[in-house]
Amino acid sequence: FIQGIQVVETGLQKYPKDRRLEQNLRAAYIDQIQIAVRNSQFKKATEAITKAKSALPKEETFDQLSVNVIVESTKGLSLEESVPIFRKALREKPNNKILVEAFAFVYIDPAQKLANQRQFLQAIKLLDKGKEVLPDLHQLLKAKTLVYNNWALELAKLQKFESAVKILENGISIKPTDKTLLNNWDSIMLDWANFCFKRNRSDQADEIIIKGINRSKRNRRKFENIAEAYYNDEAVRSLNSGETKKGIQYLESGLKLIPKSSVLRRNLNLARQKKGDN
Repeated sequence: FIQGIQVVETGLQKYPKDRRLEQNLRAAYIDQIQIAVRNSQFKKATEAITKAKSALPKEETFDQLSVNVIVESTKGLSLEESVPIFRKALREKPNNKILVEAFAFVYIDPAQKLANQRQFLQAIKLLDKGKEVLPDLHQLLKAKTLVYNNWALELAKLQKFESAVKILENGISIKPTDKTLLNNWDSIMLDWANFCFKRNRSDQADEIIIKGINRSKRNRRKFENIAEAYYNDEAVRSLNSGETKKGIQYLESGLKLIPKSSVLRRNLNLARQKKGDN
């Protein structure tokens, strides 16, 4: 390559406007740079880019190649080793999207590995470090919401519903319209309400249902159905056991929560008639 480049450069000194010689010189430099990168000879590639820019100052390709060399040179390096390289590069090219995104993944990739090992808090802390360097970058925010989502799902599996909801709401505060986060919030809240009803913690379940009805954008009716089924079933059980007063109390409690429930309203009227007959 070096000898070929020297020959073409000599030709350009004699014929500086020869377009074909310029194209040959450009191709020779590009080949030299790409081979050096493939062989992880990044210093050699950088030196070749410097020479190419000097020989062909109007050629933009070498600016792009210099960015690729920086990105490739950081692959396999630790975060601590990569950060100063990207900082230096971004001081020279502050608006280069490829550099910015590659720098973001210096934080995102290890954070995803931590999350896969269920080290969710450490993953969030790492992404927060990235956010300090690259504030409001879409890729970092997306990665953070994904960690919060997966963390919440793991907590829900362990029936730690309250913690799961709080974690998920952290993600929603970052991306309020994210469909996955919103759907999982509904799902976990519904599971939590069911969990409380089955353990006769109806006061807590009521609070969850009210919050779900007020906040859910798609599944409001599901929250109402859970409450309706619980209060109706408990009322029927009490009525069948001859505990009419208790049955009426269940139906009245249900109607406070879901005032438009025709099922609870009808059964309450029947229960009151039965009480009157007695």
